[in-house]
Amino acid sequence: IINFIVAAILLLSYIMSMITTISNRVLIYKDEIEVMKLVGATDWYVCQPYMYLGMWFGICGAILSIWFTTIMVIIAGFFVEDISKSYSTNIEIYSLSFLEILMIFGISVLISIFVSILSAKHNISKIQLK
Repeated sequence: IINFIVAAILLLSYIMSMITTISNRVLIYKDEIEVMKLVGATDWYVCQPYMYLGMWFGICGAILSIWFTTIMVIIAGFFVEDISKSYSTNIEIYSLSFLEILMIFGISVLISIFVSILSAKHNISKIQLK
């Protein structure tokens, strides 16, 4: 159960950092967003660059997590091999399967896009035209 608690805390911290990042980006480009709204752009049109930003955050996060997991499996493999030799047993550690890698990519990208759309739409709708 401790694994689920740690996973929930990490997911919540990731979501909060995505919300903060997208909100800051919307505030940085507030003037440009006002001009786009004056010209007649919809909130969805203005929101699209932030959706793509969230997608790239998800892709980069998935790549980093897969890379760190692979490194940790390799490092742990050396220690487990030494321990299994001393006990004359055969213990093997397997890395991520292709399906698990696809799941990591899919879930990471979907969560990132969803959170970035919600955050961008919320902040863009608060921008009032002068």
